Amino acid sequence: MKKNYIQSIGTFAIALPLVAALILTGIISLVKGSLLGDFAQDQSTYKTEQSQLIVVEKLKKQNAEKKQQLEQWNQLLTGDSFSKVNEQLRLSITNNNKTKTLQLTDQKRAANPSFAVDAERSACAFEVEGTFSELQRCVTELECTLPNLMVNTMTIKPQTSGNLLNLTLNYTIWEKAQ
Repeated sequence: MKKNYIQSIGTFAIALPLVAALILTGIISLVKGSLLGDFAQDQSTYKTEQSQLIVVEKLKKQNAEKKQQLEQWNQLLTGDSFSKVNEQLRLSITNNNKTKTLQLTDQKRAANPSFAVDAERSACAFEVEGTFSELQRCVTELECTLPNLMVNTMTIKPQTSGNLLNLTLNYTIWEKAQ
């Protein structure tokens, strides 16, 4: 063969296919690594999502059981809170007035106390007179029925005449922001 053809044959028959094979091998290895990496990442994402869906289903079941209670609490937090507390206090007095001495002597809206939290609230003050056990049952029933009440001040004094007690209560009523 002639020398002129050796260079062309070397270039086109050996070097060019070798370079093409190397480039093709590099591209295939990059694509394979990318696909396998994406697959592993997608697989871990899928497993994480499946575990989160299981947790969400458990939470939905728990919330379904407590939905009625949450609706009651939302109802307590909306509307005129003073009238709700007043109505519930009168009901508590009716339920716990066995000796017919328990009675509401004063009720009024009070000034909002200042707290470190900035939440919707109002305040009310009540004076009730009765025996110790009646007052205790009445206040317990009121606070159990209305969990959004917080006692600010409470004063118990004996009446000057008789054996009854005067209870002065000042409550903060937590409300839902409108």
